[in-house]
Amino acid sequence: GKTIMVYTKEEFKAKVESIQAESWYKNPIGFGIAKVDRGQLNSDKILQATYPVVNWNENFGSAAIFMDAFKQAGVDIDTTKSEVVLDISDDFVTNCIENFR
Repeated sequence: GKTIMVYTKEEFKAKVESIQAESWYKNPIGFGIAKVDRGQLNSDKILQATYPVVNWNENFGSAAIFMDAFKQAGVDIDTTKSEVVLDISDDFVTNCIENFR
């Protein structure tokens, strides 16, 4: 579906509930957004990941918005796996901004 702009707490809650009702969605046990440091010789090698905040069994509304923003950006998320690592893109950020006005 298309990203719908959210302006009020009520619209945010309704958007989260609609995402959580989708068949692919599953509340994560934990999630976070990390800044990664990459190797100088091999930029594919991640040396470390720094998570300013780790959400543990909390903030499921934000998790739903983030997961939907990835899907809207064309990223396939397999919620049957125990861990998912995704790269943030401009499309992801734009989709998030539309939901956190």
